[in-house]
Amino acid sequence: MSAQTVALHGSRSMSFGELLRRTHNLTANQRLMIVLYNDPELVGRNGVIEQSAKDLAGIVGWTPTMFSRIRQQLVDAGWLEQSGGRAQVKFFRLTPTAHGQARALRLVD
Repeated sequence: MSAQTVALHGSRSMSFGELLRRTHNLTANQRLMIVLYNDPELVGRNGVIEQSAKDLAGIVGWTPTMFSRIRQQLVDAGWLEQSGGRAQVKFFRLTPTAHGQARALRLVD
């Protein structure tokens, strides 16, 4: 899929260069996670990746514990937000702020 794919919150997914510019102040592991949550092949129509932390950790070669810790850092920093889940698996997506939107209208899921 192209960098123009509609993926997250109705906006196009970011190009790799745009991701690098916006994430310059994050750690390498945090940046890698942002790239993962911007991948149009993983992200559903609602902007959510509906896979477990264990499965996603396997993609980037981390332990599930490390993956969850870094994901929580990005939630705390406003880059990711929880958006639903299934059973004990929580789903996350990039926030509108991560896409450069100064404000976003939050709709009820």
